[in-house]
Amino acid sequence: MKKMLSVKMKSKWPCVYKLVNNFNFSNEMIAEVAVWVDVDKMSHNEAADKWIKQYEEKWKTWILQDCTA
Repeated sequence: MKKMLSVKMKSKWPCVYKLVNNFNFSNEMIAEVAVWVDVDKMSHNEAADKWIKQYEEKWKTWILQDCTA
């Protein structure tokens, strides 16, 4: 997965910038979600909900403590 950010994002929205830079989806994760949608016929929202639950330990590492409310 490729990431693109605004040049101004780092100064305007530093927490969003850090979050997007921390995203790290493996090919296996992306393929797994594709199977849920294409083969198992889940909606995109259902697949996203399942991914969020299944990979909670992973995505929580992307959120920096100094950026939480």
